[in-house]
Amino acid sequence: MSAKARRFFITGMLIVLAAISFVSRADEGGYEDISRLINQRLILMKEVAKYKAIHQQSVEDLIQEKKVLAASVNKAQALGLDGLSVKPFIQAQMDVAKAIQYRYLADWLFAPEYNEEPRDLDSVRRELIEINDVILVKTVNILKKHPEHNSDCSLMASLQQPDLSQSEKEVICRTFKEITLSH
Repeated sequence: MSAKARRFFITGMLIVLAAISFVSRADEGGYEDISRLINQRLILMKEVAKYKAIHQQSVEDLIQEKKVLAASVNKAQALGLDGLSVKPFIQAQMDVAKAIQYRYLADWLFAPEYNEEPRDLDSVRRELIEINDVILVKTVNILKKHPEHNSDCSLMASLQQPDLSQSEKEVICRTFKEITLSH
């Protein structure tokens, strides 16, 4: 097996193990776990930006965004969340993700940092879906335990991405606080 094939095999196995880990822990924890998952989601934006830079793809992919938004709303509703209340939170995460990708691309104009082949975009997207699903499950669990969840947004203080602004943290928090259970 070549070195490249081994690397792809190992990366694939890590993704599978991470997904299993996410799903097995989906019903534990609370706000801290959601913050950690959002961090994990945003960390992946470097891989997405790298892939798009190398393959000369636009950061903005409205067709993909519509698919993600629709799938997320459907998943949220199946879990017992009000789909319309989840929509702004999902959109905020996608908007922040795009902003982070644009920042990476701007940084790389003068100092490219993508010498090795990035992960396959489809595999990264599958990992993002897994993370999103766990965020939704954990949100349902929080709302069932604390129906009047009015997080003070202190959980967003643990969002520690270097390319994440305070206003982006606030919009994630504000839209998270708007999520409700379906009636």
